[in-house]
Amino acid sequence: MEMVRDAILTELKNVSQELFRRKQEAWDAYAATRERVAEAHDKMISAWGKRTTTREKMNEEYTVLQESIEHCRLVWDKYGQIRDERNTRIEALRAEAESEHRQMVACFNQASVEYETGNKADSPLLAEKGRKHQERRNELNAQIGELIQEIKNAKQNAKDTAVKPDNVPFQAAKAAFESAKSAHEEAQAEFKRLKTLRDEAKAKFDAIQAQYLEVKNAFQERLDVLKAEAQVEREKMLETAGVTVEEQKDAKIVKKTDGSVQIYFGGIGRADGLGHGHIALNDSGLKFYERKAFESHGSQNYKDGGTRCLA
Repeated sequence: MEMVRDAILTELKNVSQELFRRKQEAWDAYAATRERVAEAHDKMISAWGKRTTTREKMNEEYTVLQESIEHCRLVWDKYGQIRDERNTRIEALRAEAESEHRQMVACFNQASVEYETGNKADSPLLAEKGRKHQERRNELNAQIGELIQEIKNAKQNAKDTAVKPDNVPFQAAKAAFESAKSAHEEAQAEFKRLKTLRDEAKAKFDAIQAQYLEVKNAFQERLDVLKAEAQVEREKMLETAGVTVEEQKDAKIVKKTDGSVQIYFGGIGRADGLGHGHIALNDSGLKFYERKAFESHGSQNYKDGGTRCLA
């Protein structure tokens, strides 16, 4: 027996189908966004790896640069110590050399005076004393010259040893790091943006899914009610027709366009199979034809002499 068409059930079915279509579209959109999020995540992780590598390289170059600066400072500090120490000694030696020079000049002048005044005995002694002051002055000047040379040598050694720190490798490493950092931040921002879109797409899918399940459940509840009503109507009709309880289970009910109802039962393999029984009810529900299973066909099966067409 076909279930009576129901407008509410039809409407629920149409709404359910539309929601199912929208749900599939929402799921496809969510799945596509989810794939983009996964790709963006991989890109962000890759960018982070490059950022980490370039940062390590920048730190290495910074350490090298600082070591070079420190080495240069130590070399020039050592030169400064040598220079200051030598200059202190030079000042003292120059003062002493100037004193010896003055004494030399005084002795030579006095020797000349003594010689001119006729005191020739003292003149050689004073001249000899002057030469000793001269020798001492020359020795002091020689020491000063050696100290000055030591300062020059120390300065040249500092120039040769203290190579000017090269800032280029560090600046290049820093630029590479800044570029990698910017790329990572852009990848991170894109990942967060797509993640937000993914979450919005998931929320949209969940909302449509909830609506779909609600309508689906309403459809099923309505269908169960109609099936229950149809089952009651079926049982009532079969009982009215006189079909036995045992034969009701597989009985087949067909409603005709003229309002009559044809009931088949008890056939081999199926309700309307070989040897089936046949009961017909008119549009008022009155039985006008009845043939039990495996009974003969014939006019004897019509009620009240009826000959109504069963086609």
